[in-house]
Amino acid sequence: MKKVVPQSYNNHRSYDWTHIILLLSLLPALVAAIVLFLPIISQDAVLFVVKLLLVYFALCLAALAVKVRRYSLALQDRIIRIEMRLRLEKLLPPDDHWQINGLDNDQIIALRFASDEELPELMRKALDEHISDRDKIKRMIQYWTPDIDRI
Repeated sequence: MKKVVPQSYNNHRSYDWTHIILLLSLLPALVAAIVLFLPIISQDAVLFVVKLLLVYFALCLAALAVKVRRYSLALQDRIIRIEMRLRLEKLLPPDDHWQINGLDNDQIIALRFASDEELPELMRKALDEHISDRDKIKRMIQYWTPDIDRI
């Protein structure tokens, strides 16, 4: 689980250094090197540079594929948190709404599969027993509600 640091004005920005370094910094440098040096080097050197570029682009493509997947999962997790907050606010009595803030991300994400009938009870059990393991929470669900939109 990611370490959560209290957020402030000084640290609120988030940078994806893999993306910045691999895809935004090195790529223009490579293009500039190709434009400047390829016309003046030997045929063997050109072939070597082309092979290096193919390896580099393959690595960038792999990194991009991983990043796209991570971004989509992070976005889905944010949407699940909003959806579950709304669901719980609808199902819980107003006096119990404060308990929603005690749920961590893993608890919220696992509880989304619970039916409306059992969700409040499972939420309280997860909070009272400090159960954060997604698999353990999912195994407690008796009436499964599918999440068919998850990718």
